[in-house]
Amino acid sequence: MAARRPLVRLEGKIRQLPEGDTLDVPGGEGGSGWDELTELSISAGVLTLDLTNPAAFKVTLGQNITSVVFQNVPSGKMVAFTVEFLQDAAGQRTIAWPSSVRAGDGGAPFQPLSAPNARTVMTFITSDAGVTIWQTTSPQSSGGIPMPRKAATIRTVAGAVNATALGTVAATAQRVLLIPFTVSRVMDVVQLGLSISTAATGTGTLGIYAADGSDTLDLPGTRLAVTSTGGISTSPAGTKAAAVAVRLYPGQLYFAAVILSAAATMRAIALAGFAPLGFTDNAATAVTHYYYAGSAVTLPPSLVGQALLTLTTLPPALYLIE
Repeated sequence: MAARRPLVRLEGKIRQLPEGDTLDVPGGEGGSGWDELTELSISAGVLTLDLTNPAAFKVTLGQNITSVVFQNVPSGKMVAFTVEFLQDAAGQRTIAWPSSVRAGDGGAPFQPLSAPNARTVMTFITSDAGVTIWQTTSPQSSGGIPMPRKAATIRTVAGAVNATALGTVAATAQRVLLIPFTVSRVMDVVQLGLSISTAATGTGTLGIYAADGSDTLDLPGTRLAVTSTGGISTSPAGTKAAAVAVRLYPGQLYFAAVILSAAATMRAIALAGFAPLGFTDNAATAVTHYYYAGSAVTLPPSLVGQALLTLTTLPPALYLIE
């Protein structure tokens, strides 16, 4: 009887091992069963993932990814692969996903965590050769508080956690207030706003900062969005808003910022409706948000290293408008 050689899978087909070749079985009998870990580099903003063979990928984000290319996606198969993204020491790197990538709920795909050296693991699945690639990520949500999209006159308030009625707080001129908040779904914010209840002649600027992530306190770091300087008028009273363009993601900490040139009175979140930073040592007083003495009505590009003080007053109600 002719000698029988082992059967192997070559180029997607079962074939006999050619005579004289050696069959390597990783991990001993039966193999390890684990996908190979492939470390990928970003070339001029382009990330290419070759899906010829099952693999897991690791990518260090040393620059923004402006294009993602999926090559050799098998047809007629359920294809699943995992990518681990690691921010570099600068952080804040983003990914421009192709239209084929969708979050698990059908919405916009997630971004990796933005803090310096942050690690995000994403899983992708496609059953139609990459026409649609479904994405899940961990962490994915910051909690169960629903945030449906609002009608034109209903505002999402950064940091508000229940239906307690808004109060008021008087601004201190040229003081930057920083209010921590998270979101429970992806939000494309096109305006930031606030409500002036008692007018004072002047202007103001609103913005959003990412958490620094380079220290143990998660203080405000890089500015992600800002209205035009002085783009908010504090007289007459009423709702004021100005344009920005920023996408916010669940599972990340942000700080809404406001600085006014005059001591106008703003609508504010009641203490019972806000998740505080913490309490004073005797547990009697809630610490609500940060501040520092600013200049004019400017919000700087970065607050890394900025000395901050804490407040126990009501935090202003700053609107996230989609």
